[in-house]
Amino acid sequence: MIRKTRMSVRAFVLLAAVVGFVSTASGDTVTDLTNGVPVTGLSGGVGSQVYYRLVVPGGSGTVEISISGGTGDCDLYVRRGSLPSIWSYHYRPYQLGNDESVSVTGSVAGTWYIMLRGNAAYSGVTLVGSYAAATPTVLANGVACTGLSGVSGSERLFTIEVPAGQEGLDVNTWGGVGNVDLYINHGSAPTPSDYDGHSSGSGNTESVYIGNPAAGTWYILLRGSSQYQGVTLRALYGAGGPPAQGQGGEVIPNLSGALGSHQYFVFHVPYNLEGISFAISGGTGDCDMYIKRGAKPTTSDYDYRPSDNGNNESVGFTGAIEGGDWYVLLVGDQAYAGVRLEVRYTYRVSPPPEPKPPADKPAEDGITRLTPGVPVTGLAGKENRQQYFSIEVPAGATNLVIRMSGGTGDADLYVRHGALPTQWVYDERPFNIGNNEQVTIGAPAAGIWYIMLRGYQSFSGVTLMATFDGVKPEDVTVLLNGVPVIGLAGGVGSEKFFQIEVPAGQTKLEIALSGGTGDADLYVRLGAKPTTKEWDYRPFLFGNNETVTIDNPKAGTYYIMVRGYVPYAGVTLKATHGPAPDDVKALANGVPVEGLSGAQDSETFFRIVVPAGQDSLSITISGGTGDADLYVKKGEKPTAKSWDYRPYLHGNGEAVKIQNPTAATWYVMVRGYQAYAGLRLEASFSPGKLAGSPPGDDKDFVVIVFSK
Repeated sequence: MIRKTRMSVRAFVLLAAVVGFVSTASGDTVTDLTNGVPVTGLSGGVGSQVYYRLVVPGGSGTVEISISGGTGDCDLYVRRGSLPSIWSYHYRPYQLGNDESVSVTGSVAGTWYIMLRGNAAYSGVTLVGSYAAATPTVLANGVACTGLSGVSGSERLFTIEVPAGQEGLDVNTWGGVGNVDLYINHGSAPTPSDYDGHSSGSGNTESVYIGNPAAGTWYILLRGSSQYQGVTLRALYGAGGPPAQGQGGEVIPNLSGALGSHQYFVFHVPYNLEGISFAISGGTGDCDMYIKRGAKPTTSDYDYRPSDNGNNESVGFTGAIEGGDWYVLLVGDQAYAGVRLEVRYTYRVSPPPEPKPPADKPAEDGITRLTPGVPVTGLAGKENRQQYFSIEVPAGATNLVIRMSGGTGDADLYVRHGALPTQWVYDERPFNIGNNEQVTIGAPAAGIWYIMLRGYQSFSGVTLMATFDGVKPEDVTVLLNGVPVIGLAGGVGSEKFFQIEVPAGQTKLEIALSGGTGDADLYVRLGAKPTTKEWDYRPFLFGNNETVTIDNPKAGTYYIMVRGYVPYAGVTLKATHGPAPDDVKALANGVPVEGLSGAQDSETFFRIVVPAGQDSLSITISGGTGDADLYVKKGEKPTAKSWDYRPYLHGNGEAVKIQNPTAATWYVMVRGYQAYAGLRLEASFSPGKLAGSPPGDDKDFVVIVFSK
């Protein structure tokens, strides 16, 4: 007897797809498109799939593919290099109706494949594919191009005209988040396989230096190794000359140079030294110093590089100093004048001391921050070893006194504003026998003052204290756990300070800035007030929506600075600590979660338990507005840097399909690339295929679905 079974149309069609399988690799017709020429009057039934391709020549910078007009609902899928399917594509607008488009800029040469699929029957649709030549952005010498961004695989082209007779061309990127790679080439656009110079480290700090560059047009390519944003690019060239001769121990005054200029000096260093230091100081503008033994340095090949802002830079070290020719390069980061260069030697008059770290490097435990008027006691150290301290002096302070006293042995006191002191580079140095030394500065500059204690002999039991007069400590507002402070406002450069006490045993501390107008920046530091140069956490985002999240925070006082990058008003600040709740929501097989929303960079977690013997696991997000990203990982929560599956597409239409998934708990993260709302998430798994199904990847076969 034959039993009749009732089956829905959707289930019937899906079953037909499982047992029928029409391979897209055999028998499908692909129609060629002509640049800018529309194909009109297109129609198709529900589930129908029609293929086209557009061949984009080299040198193109943009490609645009769009459908429009007609009736019904046609969906657009685009993939570069091979046919798309409903599971495998590079671009998928996912809109209702027939008005959908894909636009890509950068290096777009190659074959682009298009699939039109009937989500519902459609007719009268127009398809057009077009491309256009790339237009490079022209850079000016030494002028930074800021706020650059791109997706993974994107390419942006720039040019700079380099005149004849230049000493070097220095191209750098820095800042922002993500990972961008740098390529440069003379006379034509570089590619990732054809270039004159390239830099492709992790992150956005890349540098390429070309010595004696050929005159003419140099092309610069930024390529997204992963998505990146907020990157700065600068190209700098300048003229140079033969090295000037110098002698240690003397000052070379009144040095000047133009933007991008290169000046070289060579010092013939004797071999009987136990110390050497190099320093530039004074003047106006911004000059950078590079040092190398035995050969002329460049901006990407050097032994030492202080890397400070302005003209006050120094480096010094002790121990087994190698004699011979030491070269110094001064580069005009801006035009500069009135700068002096000084090199000092310390000759060896007795057997060298035991090896020690360079004097300009702090110990591994860093710099101890002093509180005004609070002594640090019981200090001890060995001969020729150093310890570092700092104190922040506000504007208007007077009579800065740094006093060392007590104990046994002989420690020496060195003080310097704005940078670590060394044996040879410092602002104040009493140089007394024993441990009783004091530095008094009547009108100290505002900022960080650094202190070095160095053992002339071994010492112990020493006390160090710093004080100043003339100002009251800035008010610090105490925050209560979870209680917001609203209506904050400030001007450009204004700084407001807050603090919150975090007890032991907390699993999460979250400090959030939100709302209002303008742009306020958030700085967080444990144990001391942050500054623009010293902080522990710093989101550095546009606008006022910034959050610092610290897992398992140390117990103590956390200080918060809200600083006006531009004038701001109506801002809310809230700090919350406590045990972290279980933030992972359980998903049921095939049951969608509707109406999800989140802010930019927000992260929402889900999990689904997949039993053994399943043929596939499908996880999709769709619908709504904005741009959410999908991350999937087996066994533990994914992060933005650690995941197993990551579609990384524009918009909210993203899908992950896993064949023969391992029996495990699979975790899903939905992360806001931009703010999003109205999102739908669904995870489903299914048992093994019906008997007689052919092997292979499902993406090679047509799967007919009647609804989005």
